Amino acid sequence: MTNRYKIRQNLIAIGDDFWIENEAGQRIFKVDGKVLRIRKTLVFKKALGKKLAQIQERLLTIRDTIVIDDADGKE
Repeated sequence: MTNRYKIRQNLIAIGDDFWIENEAGQRIFKVDGKVLRIRKTLVFKKALGKKLAQIQERLLTIRDTIVIDDADGKE
């Protein structure tokens, strides 16, 4: 069985927060974009707010690099 998800992001918003919905339009995951940080950070949460993972851009690297941490902060 294949799960399909749809990302809903506001065109004009303070911050980079958006929702990921299932095919039925139910909000499944929230992506909380942190705006006032030097590195771009996205925190993936369940709809009820439990943190699942965090993606953070690394600075000062030759190639674009990101770090993905689980809810416990492990890379």
